[in-house]
Amino acid sequence: MKNFLFQTLKGGIFFMLPMVLILLLFGKLFEILKPLSIKIGQIFQIENSFLDAPYYLTILLILILCFLAGNIAKLGVAKRIIIWVENNVLTLFPGYQLIKSTYESKLGLEQSENFPVVLVPIDGWMFAFLVEDLDESHSLVFVPSSPESWSGNIVIFEKAKMKKTSLQKSDLIKINRQLGIESKQILKGKISLD
Repeated sequence: MKNFLFQTLKGGIFFMLPMVLILLLFGKLFEILKPLSIKIGQIFQIENSFLDAPYYLTILLILILCFLAGNIAKLGVAKRIIIWVENNVLTLFPGYQLIKSTYESKLGLEQSENFPVVLVPIDGWMFAFLVEDLDESHSLVFVPSSPESWSGNIVIFEKAKMKKTSLQKSDLIKINRQLGIESKQILKGKISLD
């Protein structure tokens, strides 16, 4: 029980940390852009509106900056910088690649990693994400924990012993979050234990 609480707390901290950093960043960006928004509001004479015009202008400026940053991120130099940051900084956050690819697929963005869901024989059949093939006969898999899918174990398996499924990452994350409760509908037609 103590280990479960510690692991859950640790997983929660590492899951929340990137989100808190993003919120702090947007809060600071908001503070920086609000004076500019007030000046823009004064120029267009909308500062005395019954709505909080500078607030909405600041949000609009942040969205425009995000759009511009997204376009810059598509450039070669920016992509190399992003890859370097991901490989050297963000790898310190457990499960970063899995979280990133999950949200990319939910948002319909280009996915760099697919991480198909497979079954591996560990004390019965356990769900795992196929991380990569090591050679012709071995693969590296990530076996997620429940209820927090962002922590788990990396295991090398023989390909012949693994079973492919048609589950999506989001399916497995949902099953883990619910501790397997009501997973029959999700699993129906997507796995074969024969």
